[in-house]
Amino acid sequence: MNDTILFGNGLNNLSKNRIPWTDLLDRIKGKAKFDNGELPNTFIYERAVFENKAVKDIRETEFDIKFSIAELLSTIETNEFYEMLFYLKCKNYLTTNYDYAFRNFITQTEKYPKL
Repeated sequence: MNDTILFGNGLNNLSKNRIPWTDLLDRIKGKAKFDNGELPNTFIYERAVFENKAVKDIRETEFDIKFSIAELLSTIETNEFYEMLFYLKCKNYLTTNYDYAFRNFITQTEKYPKL
């Protein structure tokens, strides 16, 4: 069995320019500003998609929202904890969500094999 590590987005919260989930969810709401109440994050996302549908097809609206989330998350800087993960030298790194900060660290490291 290969050495494998699973890590979540919590490491991003340790970056200087972190983006709290509440801020991200408020940004994707667009014009449809609504109170989150006790809704879980996934329901807030779904509501944002449906309430911003307006003229566009719902698939196009959802694509636009996902694209804006990806753009926003790609701006999070890496931090020393990603370096620590890299130097564990695991064969497999699994994340709960795709993680640009970790990818950015490993692709900028001179020890990363260039293909």
